[in-house]
Amino acid sequence: VCDAATEVVGFDRAAVFLYSAREQKLNGVWGTDTNGKREDIRSRQMDKRELTQLGYHTLVLEGKDYTIIEDYPQECSPPPDSSMYGVKHHARIALKVDGSVLGLVNADNLITGRPITYEDIVPLFPFVHEAAIAVRNAQLLAERENDIQIQNRLATLATAINANHDLNDILTMFREALVEVVGFERANIWLYDERRKIWQGHGSTISEEE
Repeated sequence: VCDAATEVVGFDRAAVFLYSAREQKLNGVWGTDTNGKREDIRSRQMDKRELTQLGYHTLVLEGKDYTIIEDYPQECSPPPDSSMYGVKHHARIALKVDGSVLGLVNADNLITGRPITYEDIVPLFPFVHEAAIAVRNAQLLAERENDIQIQNRLATLATAINANHDLNDILTMFREALVEVVGFERANIWLYDERRKIWQGHGSTISEEE
């Protein structure tokens, strides 16, 4: 997509970002430097606050398909050390599949200073659409492989748990499975003591009233 935007459509520069809906963050992939050469921008990230400040929220949060900014300095105020410093016109196109935003393609004409119109970005739409489908397919494949790994890991842990007769070890392995394999940030396991009417966990005990 980056090459299509510069070499085929004719923009001076382009950049591709992938969007994480869970984190509400844009993560850079490939871009073009101030000299028009391709560069790795995986170190660039924009969180929800930056997305709103720079106007990306209209695409990733509000569902617009594209935006064209005619006065980038006025709207975004890039600092002198920014790679966007000197950009006048700026285009943004959403990578979308079935209404879900998977990423963005940015384009500008920093080097030549040419303005950008809707007619300029129309030829890029087919490339963006195909790229969005490819991204979604890759994500589905990665999710499937991750699910298989989780199932295999859980099966291994289940075997280990069944072979263990120490209650404390069993609870520890079960808790670790919830955090390390399933992916929860925290997990607590409580057992209810019917005779004493209390819930008891690892290092903590609460009464029934609590």
